[in-house]
Amino acid sequence: MLWLSLALSAAGWIPAYMPAGMHAGPCVVRATSRGRLAVIESNAVTSYVGTKYTGVVVPTAIARGTVSKASSALTVSGDAMEDLWERSRGRPLRRSLALWRFSMVATWKIIRAQLDKDDKKKLEKQAIVARWLTGELLRLGPTMIKLGQVASARTDLLPPVYIDELVALQDSVPTISADRVKSIVGAELGQPLDAVFSSFELEPIAGASLGQVHRATLGDQPVAVKVQRRNLRELFDTDFFNIRLMARVGNFFEKRSQRKAGATARDWLQYTDDAARLLYLEIDYLNEAKNARMFATSLPKGLDVVVPKVFDNATTARMLTMEYVQSMKLTDTEKLKASGLDGPTLAKQVVDIFLTQLLRSGVLHCDPHPGNMCVDAKGRLVFYDFGMVDTLEPKVQQGLRNAAFALFGGSASPSTAELREAASQLVEGLLDMGFVDKATDRMALQKVGAFVVKNFKDSAAGRATEDVTEKVGAELQGMVDDGVIKFPSIFTFVGRAFASVDGIGRGLDPKYDFRKMVEPYVGQIITEKYQLQAKAQRQALFDGIKAVVEAPSRVAYVEETMRALAAGELTTRSRSVEVERGIKSLEKRLESLQGLLIASTLLNLALGATAGPLASGPVRKLAFLAAGVLGLKALQK
Repeated sequence: MLWLSLALSAAGWIPAYMPAGMHAGPCVVRATSRGRLAVIESNAVTSYVGTKYTGVVVPTAIARGTVSKASSALTVSGDAMEDLWERSRGRPLRRSLALWRFSMVATWKIIRAQLDKDDKKKLEKQAIVARWLTGELLRLGPTMIKLGQVASARTDLLPPVYIDELVALQDSVPTISADRVKSIVGAELGQPLDAVFSSFELEPIAGASLGQVHRATLGDQPVAVKVQRRNLRELFDTDFFNIRLMARVGNFFEKRSQRKAGATARDWLQYTDDAARLLYLEIDYLNEAKNARMFATSLPKGLDVVVPKVFDNATTARMLTMEYVQSMKLTDTEKLKASGLDGPTLAKQVVDIFLTQLLRSGVLHCDPHPGNMCVDAKGRLVFYDFGMVDTLEPKVQQGLRNAAFALFGGSASPSTAELREAASQLVEGLLDMGFVDKATDRMALQKVGAFVVKNFKDSAAGRATEDVTEKVGAELQGMVDDGVIKFPSIFTFVGRAFASVDGIGRGLDPKYDFRKMVEPYVGQIITEKYQLQAKAQRQALFDGIKAVVEAPSRVAYVEETMRALAAGELTTRSRSVEVERGIKSLEKRLESLQGLLIASTLLNLALGATAGPLASGPVRKLAFLAAGVLGLKALQK
């Protein structure tokens, strides 16, 4: 069956996969005229039974599978992949057909694996399909790679076996060659690379699906230059046009199947649109520069956090230049120990900065994986890659606070009244966050909320928890039947960020417990909340006391004023600014008119005098002069 699959793949009919038991030696690949990748140098194929491969998948006629994390045995030419993606971009019809073929084959493989009644065999088949999916997403290019990365955070949509494999897409993207990097940078800056940068390392220090990062020097300043792959927008346009059509088809079948099962249908089109929105923003490096500044300014002062500075004079929509900050990965525990950094302390810092984004600043770094959140030698967290930064609406942020207060605040063993109050707070939080429709039966929701709070606190205290089906099964089923339970799109990225933070924390601290780390942070916010409330109450009390103390004197003043008015000792006076201005304007005009009349009289006398005293030359000249002076003054007014 394997050889038949490989043969059909070589003929271009169906994609093939390499089972977990087959391992390809180092090889070099190139793009063929048919738009596929062909092996031009390869070592012998060796069998490794039981090995799990979770790396790069290369679609070839000889071997298509995954690369061992330990050996990176299969090397893919970045230019070969780029050429393949370039041809896809230039042929939208061919690209569309490739996407639809992938969609249909993937659907068939997933369904076939799911239908196996033997749990062990089903898991094995799903693992094979997951590895095949990872390879196909890599072959299809940046759009599908990014969607695979986003999907790897959707634990509500995909089984763990798929997520475990899709995570490999974070590190499995081939790099761009040096010549292409020079070409891209030169085209973006309008001049040769050497004319802008004092030095530029052509070997990338980091790579991703949309671009890669190089060290360089701008003047005397060490910088990191992020260079984007070519023609991503055109590729996105074609891909998302087709993916939206697929999402519509998915919604149609989802609604039918879930209606039969009595469950809430997922909105695949909404998930697609949300992913597309962020991905289009991510390929605009000017937007990323803005995000970096926004993220830096949103954080409270005094935090041990570093956000690299952006250099606008060497930044464009497809090239980003930022300050180079030396750091270590939070997963490199040996290096952290050698630098004298304490793992549990760093784990607390990581959780605190995550909570700060959610509960205080409202600006969330959506992708804080170990490559994007590091630590410097001083123990400060360093953030990179601000392409996926989103802001939480104030209502959503308030909902998060209410949910946190309900779960982490109050007594560890709440009374019935305290439990009722915490449940109400949790319900308000869920409504504000958009997890539940406002038309939901509030009594049922309150009961579910009380169950969640009680079980959460019992679990935290090590007490036995109650069975969900027995206690609130009917209420939950009613909500599912009514279709009021939702999953807001923003929490796709909150969940993704949490998964990264949780994974980093567990690696840094053997005794890591997210709940125990959250409690003091939330307690601090609750204390601040009560302090603000107490301050407002004290101010209100002070204002009330002041009013009471001053009341007798104010009453006496009013009585004295009324007595004086009654005795005629006071006169009222009103003033209108507009009327006063009008009167002054009228006075000026009257003075001007008076001057003109006198000037006119003198002028008439001077012109009409032919005998008598005014007939003499000097007198007439004096009359003319006086008339002229008075006339000019009148006109000036």
